[in-house]
Amino acid sequence: MFYKLILINILKSLHLTFLIFIILGQFSPNLLFCKIHLVLIPLMVLQWQLNQGTCILTNLENALQEIPPEKKQQQGQFIKSILSRCFNPLPSDQTIKIAIYSIIIIAWSISAVRVFIYSN
Repeated sequence: MFYKLILINILKSLHLTFLIFIILGQFSPNLLFCKIHLVLIPLMVLQWQLNQGTCILTNLENALQEIPPEKKQQQGQFIKSILSRCFNPLPSDQTIKIAIYSIIIIAWSISAVRVFIYSN
């Protein structure tokens, strides 16, 4: 049981690391990070689409916690857990989804512009 808690915490840390990189990766002074950012964001969105709107890390966390895999409830679960500390009540699922995709598009666009400008 103790190993499950360790794995869950590792997954949560990895999830948070990805979130921070998605939000801030485009501001890295290292152009390689911007290039990784450019590739990682579409791959992340693709895996959401292939996994019914749910992150694979959320699936793994829930499997370790033995939470039933109801996809509708898992969508945005990680973000909702973070937002619940700041908002009561939480914004609607649609508002959260719009905010997430807006941030992702803006972050990806900034990386694309930086890579284009500094690669030429």
